[in-house]
Amino acid sequence: MTIGAKPPTYTVNTGHTHCPDHLWMIDEGSGASLTDRGKTGGYNLTLSATTGAGPDWVTDGTHGPVLDFVSANEDRATNGSISGLSGTQVVVVIAKGVAGAGTRCMVSVSDDTQLDRYVDLVYQGDEDVEVLVRFDNTLQTNTSNTDLTLGWDVVALRFSDTTVDWSLNGSAWATFAITNTGMIAAMNAFALGCQNISTPAQFWDDNICAAMWWHGSKSDAEIAAIAADPWQFLTTTVKKLKLLVHSDAQSDASIAGVVFAAPGGSDITGAKIGEFTGAAFEASLEGGKAVLKVPVSDFSGTSLSTSDTPVALVRNTTDTTGLIAGTVIEE
Repeated sequence: MTIGAKPPTYTVNTGHTHCPDHLWMIDEGSGASLTDRGKTGGYNLTLSATTGAGPDWVTDGTHGPVLDFVSANEDRATNGSISGLSGTQVVVVIAKGVAGAGTRCMVSVSDDTQLDRYVDLVYQGDEDVEVLVRFDNTLQTNTSNTDLTLGWDVVALRFSDTTVDWSLNGSAWATFAITNTGMIAAMNAFALGCQNISTPAQFWDDNICAAMWWHGSKSDAEIAAIAADPWQFLTTTVKKLKLLVHSDAQSDASIAGVVFAAPGGSDITGAKIGEFTGAAFEASLEGGKAVLKVPVSDFSGTSLSTSDTPVALVRNTTDTTGLIAGTVIEE
């Protein structure tokens, strides 16, 4: 399935109809934890492994930072501490699988103190999506007739004490009935990349891009809309360097510049960050000054944050400024 690129910068619109209660964008790019950015939040995940060092951070050509799980190392991202669940739950994971034998688990909700209480969203070696449900020694499964694409797939799990459903890339829910009174209330753990029971098993063997969780049901139409645009509840922003200069530069085009880190001590500048070309001053003045805004990606400045104060020198074919103190903004 073709999925729009994961935004590199954004804010979460918690008022959006489809904003999840829990959201792991998996965009940290390094470190051993994943922040829950959902409207409820609180379920930060820890990257770990039964063997090895946990999943690796890799860069996908479309989505940027993603996690690479290796089944031989038994990698997982796990919370291990959820409580108070009731009613229907919906989990979506954006994952990429590899062909091969064996059952591999994308997402697991479980009672991690026992071997026989879990709801797992897995795929088999023939690439079929499957839901595994076990509650107090009763195992139930529901397998799709549709294979994963082995590209990026939006795979969804909906479950309660009486039904468990799956959806692949926005397809209508494939439902089967269960009778597991008390199952949802017993769940206390959540994991990506493995069956998260007292002895973790069935480890994932490729990339996971993002995961989402809603406390409450989603209809066929709603899960189709989420799969079609899984980033719709994000307000995307672009990080820019903002410079204010004399009003004579208003609307000037073909602007080139060089950007330095903020100076320290008695230095005039910090280290050089990069250069840009082809910029233009805005048509409107701000406080009587001409305004230049340059995306930080244009001069290798993506590591800059809004607390940074770089300095820059800019010019066109006829005029050159002195060093200008800049600010980093998002808009």
